[in-house]
Amino acid sequence: MTRIDAPLNTLSLWFVDQPRPVFDISQVLQFINRTKQLERPDHAEVDFSEDTFSVDIKLWAGNSVSALKFSSTGLDNRISLLKQICTQCSPILSHVDTLALICYSAGSQLSQQEPALLLEVLHLFNAVDTLWIDDYIMETVLSEALGSVAWDWERAAEVLPVLDTIQVRGKRPRPEIMSAFIDTRLEMGHPVELGWVNF
Repeated sequence: MTRIDAPLNTLSLWFVDQPRPVFDISQVLQFINRTKQLERPDHAEVDFSEDTFSVDIKLWAGNSVSALKFSSTGLDNRISLLKQICTQCSPILSHVDTLALICYSAGSQLSQQEPALLLEVLHLFNAVDTLWIDDYIMETVLSEALGSVAWDWERAAEVLPVLDTIQVRGKRPRPEIMSAFIDTRLEMGHPVELGWVNF
């Protein structure tokens, strides 16, 4: 693939299930770097469910969408895979200004490591100003991840440094869920607005 020059709008990669998945996509990124339609994506969407996982990195241009898609099934620790993919894609993620974390099934088992791993993933999205998130992730993984840095100004400033809006999808979030992180960012002069949409 690294030898091909093609005007692609969409590239989809499906990872084969493995008990301990380790993925190297460095060669794929060489291919992407020569594909202008995927060069500067501005949206990233992570979709979790009980046994599937996908990442869409998109460039919105008028009515057209270019997308880089990573998918897999049957993985016990999907956020670990998310970290691997996002770390290797960090050069192209530096342009993403909207991030969505959606469809995390309440029936999924969360490991104790997932909030810390999610925090490491969020560090890679330096340009994100708007975060869309499902209520389930908000009340479990994200609130714990951001809560762990809320009282440390330096670390709180490093996570999504230009974030100004969190939109929760689903049930209305309890204000105290994110209050420590939001209060700290406000004191730092970088306010974050917490919104809610029910659909």
